[in-house]
Amino acid sequence: MANSSHFDYIIIGNGLAGLQLALKFADDTFFKDKRIALIDPSPKTENDKTWSFWETHPSHWLNLPYKTWKKATIVSSKKQSI
Repeated sequence: MANSSHFDYIIIGNGLAGLQLALKFADDTFFKDKRIALIDPSPKTENDKTWSFWETHPSHWLNLPYKTWKKATIVSSKKQSI
């Protein structure tokens, strides 16, 4: 019987970055026989984060957004761009 406390890979943090990495692992045949643990000390009982990304063409993330914008303005202490 395999050691149930052994993992080949450990992803720390179940935020979007950690979960996206886990999804990519799941899609890759290299990880088919690997044990992967996802660890996060937070119970994540509420949505406390906002995730934004920009794309120039459709991708497999197309069905995720619930709000989209055609343009945006970014203002910093050094520069403004539209």
